[in-house]
Amino acid sequence: MKKILVVGHHTFANEVSGLQVTWGGEHYHFIYISSGEVALDVARELKPDVFLLNYALSDMNGIELYDRLHAQSELADVPALLSCVQIFDESLAEAATRRHLYILKQHVDLLALFRLFEMALSELKTSTAKRQVVLQGVRAS
Repeated sequence: MKKILVVGHHTFANEVSGLQVTWGGEHYHFIYISSGEVALDVARELKPDVFLLNYALSDMNGIELYDRLHAQSELADVPALLSCVQIFDESLAEAATRRHLYILKQHVDLLALFRLFEMALSELKTSTAKRQVVLQGVRAS
């Protein structure tokens, strides 16, 4: 089972907390945290396979959280997706590029999100190099 640590707004809590989904032969378990500080503690224990971070958090931004998570040796290779819907600008693009983050610039459907999880996880297995993917409103057919 792949563990996805979701760090974001309270409004998502009821939708994803504890959610388990099977897609493409893989099982995904979503764990929702609304605070960056709490996510730092939980991530050490949980050791997730992927991070899904919202840029706008109550106690820090998603880039700061990404840096602090990846500063921990046991979490340094965990791929991350950064959701920055409606706040994407040039400085954020540069910061994300330097960190090789996967970026969600617009709302995406669940199928597109799972495809992105697959891409991030398969890239981690096949290469130590990460790359930036900018997803712009991909719709499932």
